[in-house]
Amino acid sequence: DPHAGVVAIGDEVEKGAWLMFVRRDPAAALADLRRAAREIRDELVDSGRLALGAVYVSCSGRGGPHFGKPAAELEVIRDVIGDVPLTGFFAGGEIAHSRLYGYTGVLTVFTAAR
Repeated sequence: DPHAGVVAIGDEVEKGAWLMFVRRDPAAALADLRRAAREIRDELVDSGRLALGAVYVSCSGRGGPHFGKPAAELEVIRDVIGDVPLTGFFAGGEIAHSRLYGYTGVLTVFTAAR
């Protein structure tokens, strides 16, 4: 609350835990998605693997209204990774590795050896 000068957190926080504050910025989010997709594409090329399909899970707080048009994130992924079967859905939390995130997107690409 900027008027009261306080931050409220909807969970218990352990002493010594790290907190990260970020700004919701559509241009930065799309640039970060493009960077992550390029890293995945480059890893596929370097390893000789072929993308067979992908699933993208985006936070329901993102999507068309956040980016100004429907499927903006899927367009970025397809532009970078190419024409692979791609599906996605919105969720209230996104899981990557062992962490639960919010207001993010998680891209999973299924591969096969060449």
